[in-house]
Amino acid sequence: MHRTVNGHLQDPRRLTSASTAFPLLLTLSLGLAGCGSQSSDEAIGSVQAWDAAAALSASTDVTPPSAPSNLTWANTGMTVVLSWTASTADYDVMGYQLYFGNFYLGQFADTSLSLIGFKAGTPYNFTVKAIDAAGNVSQASNQVTVLIQVIGQDSTPPTAPNNLTATSVGSTSVALRWSASSDDVGVVVYQLYSNGTLASTVPMSTSGTVSGLQPATTYSFTVKAADAAGNLSSASSSLAVTTLTAGGGGGGTPVGGGGGGSSLPATCVGICNAFTAAPPTLSSNGGQGSVTMYDTLPSSGGACNYGVTNINYYAAMNVSVQPGDGLGQWQNGRICGQCAEVTALTSQGLKTTVVRIMDRCADANCGIDLGGAAPAAIMANGPGRYLGQWRFVSCAGHPEVSDGVPSINVVSGSNAWWARLRVMNPVLAVQGITWKTATSAGSLPYAHDPENSYEVPVSDVLQSTNSSVQLTVTYSDGGTATAQLTPAQLGTGGSTYPLQ
Repeated sequence: MHRTVNGHLQDPRRLTSASTAFPLLLTLSLGLAGCGSQSSDEAIGSVQAWDAAAALSASTDVTPPSAPSNLTWANTGMTVVLSWTASTADYDVMGYQLYFGNFYLGQFADTSLSLIGFKAGTPYNFTVKAIDAAGNVSQASNQVTVLIQVIGQDSTPPTAPNNLTATSVGSTSVALRWSASSDDVGVVVYQLYSNGTLASTVPMSTSGTVSGLQPATTYSFTVKAADAAGNLSSASSSLAVTTLTAGGGGGGTPVGGGGGGSSLPATCVGICNAFTAAPPTLSSNGGQGSVTMYDTLPSSGGACNYGVTNINYYAAMNVSVQPGDGLGQWQNGRICGQCAEVTALTSQGLKTTVVRIMDRCADANCGIDLGGAAPAAIMANGPGRYLGQWRFVSCAGHPEVSDGVPSINVVSGSNAWWARLRVMNPVLAVQGITWKTATSAGSLPYAHDPENSYEVPVSDVLQSTNSSVQLTVTYSDGGTATAQLTPAQLGTGGSTYPLQ
């Protein structure tokens, strides 16, 4: 028998969506299995007791559950119901973890939840993960964007997106790019469809990745745009793409150009987590070599100098090919923020996860060094050094690698006479940043101190008499994002401004 128990998740911090600046306070009506009466405090206590029991089982099972699938939403008025298809695990699936953007909201037993507290016309992004009896956590489900229409206001949908193309094709994922839609209110999110089924949502970006695909399979992709009033455009023209065969490395038109990495065997023979250290083999779109682990905590920003973050899928990048030659993919931090699809060869076959590059790797034979939850996601034989490969992909469509929207961050210590900028949560690695005022224009020089930053000109920008400066960020695939700021804002250390 199932009953409804009213509980409240009221974190004193203001939870902010990855696609909007509006605060959200959620009240959830949770369906919990059991008999008799049970208070919300008792429900919390039972979750804590299970966590202690799960810790005793962790040494016997290191395989995470399958990711929840088919996450969908429906609303009646301002009440939203999230539902999804159950996961499977070697040990029983003990519950599901709900994430709002990258904020963990709680763990629940059922495969549906009722939520209230939404604001009409505001997008809210959710994903779900499964956890088993041994404490292993699955990869995230597909992301859904809850967007309740504003009643009695705008009813005109955006124009359909066009020029849909594939920028990278792998065996289990396809990166897509399209031209922006126009709308009288403003587009807030794009929806990516695979064979007519919603596969991913992308806030305020014209690129995204559809994951969880089958190798050597042809898919039909389309994109729709949604505005702030909840109106949905018609679909773009369809694009047929055939995924690569398993272990086939990079894609036909990979992000950043060049070919993919070398293929890996289907399964590992021998001790899988004791690969002999050797220099990595690199290409312009990734590489092959050692896949290792250096931390299990959320990223503190690393050598990319992002500061403390909530990002839990991240990595450090190789600095050298041969020890000490400086010819690796780090390149003084120019790779910072780029995402990579990492595959490790294990006794259970090929295991894949997506990470954001946030640090440089100190190991002389480093390929890619994983942190946070990423090692547990693919290191099926325990921590160690695996043979693997990595392929640079768009971060769009992977909420686990971001803790906010793409933004300009003014480095702490900046002022009207010295200022540095960096891009937080970029869609891809940043190729460069240009500036433009009413009277002049130019490029921001890349600054090596600190790494992953750009120097703001003093006389032309910081001391300019112009009231506005337009910054244009160019990503490694040629895509752009902009921010319109004042000279004073560019000299305010520690401030952050969203890119459009």
